Amino acid sequence: LHENIRGGAVIVSNPTLCAVTEHLSLPFSLDEWVTKIDTSHLAARFAGTNDELFEDCDKLTLYSVLHRTSG
Repeated sequence: LHENIRGGAVIVSNPTLCAVTEHLSLPFSLDEWVTKIDTSHLAARFAGTNDELFEDCDKLTLYSVLHRTSG
């Protein structure tokens, strides 16, 4: 994924990318590849007063893939 997903793309992950990759020895850090997008306000707006739905929505994590610099 790191080699093929273009900068500006959005990744939706559940569980978090950190949890998915914690056992791997990656040749890059996640912070160099993606930026986490805060979606808690969207989850709250979508779920309204439904706490169970909010918890489900809040488990989804969005990341923006950073643009690579040549070099």
